[in-house]
Amino acid sequence: MPDSSADSAAMLTRVRPRHACNLLAIVHGASHRGRSFIAARYAEGATHFEETVAFLEDMGWLRADSGTLEPTSDVTARIVAADGALRSLLFAEAALDGAGQYRHVLARYLSQFERIDGAFIHRPNVEARLRDAGVRDFFMDLGAVTHRPDGDFFVLEEPFAACVLWARNLLSPSPGLLARRAEERLALGHRAELLVFDWERDRVGHPHQHRVRHVARENPAACFDIHSVTVPSSGELLPRFIEVKAVALDTFEFHWSRPEIEAAAILGDRYFLYLLPVTGVDAFDLTQMETIQDAYAEVCGNPSKWSTAAADTVCRKRDSLAL
Repeated sequence: MPDSSADSAAMLTRVRPRHACNLLAIVHGASHRGRSFIAARYAEGATHFEETVAFLEDMGWLRADSGTLEPTSDVTARIVAADGALRSLLFAEAALDGAGQYRHVLARYLSQFERIDGAFIHRPNVEARLRDAGVRDFFMDLGAVTHRPDGDFFVLEEPFAACVLWARNLLSPSPGLLARRAEERLALGHRAELLVFDWERDRVGHPHQHRVRHVARENPAACFDIHSVTVPSSGELLPRFIEVKAVALDTFEFHWSRPEIEAAAILGDRYFLYLLPVTGVDAFDLTQMETIQDAYAEVCGNPSKWSTAAADTVCRKRDSLAL
């Protein structure tokens, strides 16, 4: 059996779902399940017998034992009993719910499809086309994926749309990994805040350094990280409320929480975003940091420069508002 995702992807270039279904039908319908007998029957209408057996074994659907092939899962009987599009759909769903390496290879391919105008679309580059050729052809053989030459993209057909959700669930990180990532993000954000805190003290100069306060160190849930001042050329000092974001240099993408956005809207031009690019492990580039004053207007009110997307939606029954 394949021992890596790369091996599994390569194997899929020689496995076709219709051949696998044919093999399952032969095994289920045979009174004698000797391997050589099954292989001879299979060879009448299909190729790559050994690879197909290896695929079905890896999925946990067949067992090769003492020169015989035996079905090991109830799902195979349902696939064999179905016809046409239903058989393909059952096969795809069962493959994503199976065992072994193949389901992860299949799930990774499906996870690349994005929902655009109600359809799941995938526009691979040249490298991805070559890398995913076997998996793509596997799904095309199922009738799950079709190519649209007019736009040169691939579409996941409607009956298989739920498979994308299943694939995303399969590839989603474990609770432990999510917790570690959250800790790493918090640690990265804290290091960025400390660096900006020192930079801000240098910016205001020695007479006003005592006015720069690292609020998030005292209260990590605060809706801004640093309380500082704007030093005008004349007149009184103005308060400055700073939210620090560690960002990727190529996109400057960041997550802005609801309380932070609300603070930005309330504080107006006194609220600043400091977007600090991350350039490596524990490395930041202060020379390319962007500071954005009146961040609510400049980001939320400037769709030509910034794209924004709601992370979630809060819903409540209207009747409950009167309680």
